[in-house]
Amino acid sequence: AFIDVLGTMSNPSLYLTEHEWDEFGNPQDEAAKASISSYCPFTNVKRQRYPPILLVGAIDDESVPFYHAMMFGHKVRDFCDGDNTSVLINIQEEGGHHLHGRSLEVAALEVSHILGQFGRWCDDVSK
Repeated sequence: AFIDVLGTMSNPSLYLTEHEWDEFGNPQDEAAKASISSYCPFTNVKRQRYPPILLVGAIDDESVPFYHAMMFGHKVRDFCDGDNTSVLINIQEEGGHHLHGRSLEVAALEVSHILGQFGRWCDDVSK
């Protein structure tokens, strides 16, 4: 997912940023900046309860820097109300934007995360 849309669109040195201004808008324009801010996940983290989150990235992803997942995860942890939210961050060394060659590994991680959360939910309901 595109997590830090505003930060990415504000940095023309990143791969494809200037090309994407046609689609997302150039944040140097105040109207475009307001529009991007309205839907940017990173910008819209606020103090509230969050569901369990699994963030996966790759160091060699040229489209979305891996540190966006880390920044988002840490921000959610800082703003999270409640003690039941888990934020897991998994950064792969290789795989690029689509985690090529890692799809089964990532799918297993996703299923494990979902089943683990379902198990926690079942424990809470049975109490």
